[in-house]
Amino acid sequence: MRAYVEDVTSLVRKQLWSEIGPALEAKDGVDYEEALRRRNAYYAWRKADHPLDWGDHSLNCTTITKMVSTTQAEAAARGLPQSAKGQWSVEDFVSHLYRIGVTLGFNALRPPVWNKGTFWPILRAAVTEALRRARLSHQDNAAAEREVKHAFAFVIAELRIHLIPDATPPPPNSRRPSLEPSIHAWTVIGARPRHVVTGHAAPPTQMEDVDFQISQRSVDSMLGDSSCDWDTTQVVIGDYHRYLARSVLPSNWRNAPGKCAETDVLTSSSYAWAEEQFNHKLEDWRVDLALHLAFLISKVAPRVAWPSKGADLVAHQLTSKGIGDGRKPVRDVPPNKFHAAIQSVRSLAWTERNAKGAQAESIYFSQASVVFLSWMHAQSPLRLHMNKANATLGQAWTNKHGNKSLSPVNLVRMGIAYPKSSGIVGRPIYGSNFDILPEPQLHEWHRHVVKLIKSPPHGPYLLVEEIFGVHVMNMLRDRGHFPGTAAAPPAPMTTPVTQPAATSTKHPLDEEDDDVAHSVAEREVIRTRYY
Repeated sequence: MRAYVEDVTSLVRKQLWSEIGPALEAKDGVDYEEALRRRNAYYAWRKADHPLDWGDHSLNCTTITKMVSTTQAEAAARGLPQSAKGQWSVEDFVSHLYRIGVTLGFNALRPPVWNKGTFWPILRAAVTEALRRARLSHQDNAAAEREVKHAFAFVIAELRIHLIPDATPPPPNSRRPSLEPSIHAWTVIGARPRHVVTGHAAPPTQMEDVDFQISQRSVDSMLGDSSCDWDTTQVVIGDYHRYLARSVLPSNWRNAPGKCAETDVLTSSSYAWAEEQFNHKLEDWRVDLALHLAFLISKVAPRVAWPSKGADLVAHQLTSKGIGDGRKPVRDVPPNKFHAAIQSVRSLAWTERNAKGAQAESIYFSQASVVFLSWMHAQSPLRLHMNKANATLGQAWTNKHGNKSLSPVNLVRMGIAYPKSSGIVGRPIYGSNFDILPEPQLHEWHRHVVKLIKSPPHGPYLLVEEIFGVHVMNMLRDRGHFPGTAAAPPAPMTTPVTQPAATSTKHPLDEEDDDVAHSVAEREVIRTRYY
């Protein structure tokens, strides 16, 4: 694939110079300034580490747009010119390359592969050798083909290939696109749902205004690319809904240190299993829920601990809600009491944890996601281990996560587990004083979380208040996490309504008056809807 990138670079140089070369030689000509602008854009693009990537803040896409557009006005009005395809999934791109690799002759050579480049003979040799090796371990030809295609997809992701020159759309009197890639026709690799991108006031000069329009179009395309790199540390909670369609893990999750550097069998196997789940099963609702909850709690860190004498408060809350005597574990908590039990632990204040791991948002995000998924998934190494008689987490797991408060108390507060007694605060014992919510309740919690995240501006606001309480919610609001919401005075938290009115079908988020704070009763209807 590096040969493909080099072919694209050669193609761009050849076609661009054929267009601007004569104008650059005639310095007194009317087209000289535009040709000089395009040449400078090419020099900037050529220096990029990943020339076919979007680039930081879509800078690379902006540079390509300036390079291939004949005038600044055209670049601002049209943006990056689209090919006959417009966009392509990684799977379709890989299938096209594979088809070229296994087909003899020139008939299969079609854009975006350049028939005058060096990539296609290298491609055929590489596919032939890869298939030979794959068939040594796979008797099934289909399995060997899948393995080779998977390797191609991996390399495409590593080289960050997102923008490729392709065939131009067919002319009005023809149905056939061009047979050679063109710098005036670009295909986006990866699905691209479109989102609204908030702009800002126009710059003062006409040239700056044109540059801003080009940049805004590039940013719009980049943010709409579900396979584009993103970083949760750069996202506020109120804007998180824009990233739900991403098909790749956040870059700070992938690059966070310390995910699998453990010698303990339980810890290392749990992290290796979880990494496999996150890398290949993002569509699984449990993986999705683990990432959402980890994102939320990472924004609160290091305020992830609780008061040292919280057991008394939890015992009182459990007793007042009719869940045993609060201290002696109850054998079973009925499903209609799950919410009340969770709220008993959520009554604990969120206090600061002065530990190194709790201070780094990316590390906390990645490790919280692994812990949450490991507890939620019934087939995880952690759950399979803990279901054995007299099993414990072990010192290695406790040392890695205990100082970050990634423990049963926060499993409950994040809606993953429920308490059976106040002993969960001091000495949590799985199956005795706490347990994981059944899968149907977890699945409904996932739907509830996603629904509120997708309902800005008040949905994320209410979700954070539901999990973390009013004071943490106000703290995050003051940090700018909820754009578009009005400040609401902290409301005293009362005992939740565990049975919402059956006749109420209108969701509080449907109200049009976004500046009026929801009442405590309305908030509780939202909180209890998923139980």
